Amino acid sequence: MQMDRSLANEYGMRFGTVRNIIPDINFGGCGFFALEAFDLLSSHGFSPKIIYLSSDSEDINLYDLIIEEFNNLIFNKKKPEDIIVPNHCCIKVGKYYFDAGNMAEEKDEEFPFSPITLAREWYPIGEVSRDQLKRALRFRSYWNSYYIRNYNNKILKRVMKNIHKDMAIIIKENKNV
Repeated sequence: MQMDRSLANEYGMRFGTVRNIIPDINFGGCGFFALEAFDLLSSHGFSPKIIYLSSDSEDINLYDLIIEEFNNLIFNKKKPEDIIVPNHCCIKVGKYYFDAGNMAEEKDEEFPFSPITLAREWYPIGEVSRDQLKRALRFRSYWNSYYIRNYNNKILKRVMKNIHKDMAIIIKENKNV
């Protein structure tokens, strides 16, 4: 299924409720949100991607190093506190990017490292699989102390379940038009 601007705005608005309920979601919980949003969007027939972001345009070459560090961590070649991690992650569907509370449209598809604005300017540095992100989030280095993992993840799952129901109705209505 293709994502159009109207549908992107609907998702963006509903994903914003996550940040209203869990204010610190984008300060350490962005990976957990990305997993939930990935599953939700996949269940609605989209092909979402998980994108790592950096706050510095100079970091666009960090992706390979981040993946190498992740693999070293998985294979116990490095301690979790010694690894390089991305600044932020989000979901991308078509030309739309989402985090918990923000939606941005890609500015220039010819240049994949054009900055996007999700509350601030970010530079996409690479894509990771759902499995890679899920495995990475087992390590404390991939989320920070602002985000209270166990408590907030329970709330996040409930909120995303409600968003799933709302969007399923909207998608069905759009198909009938």
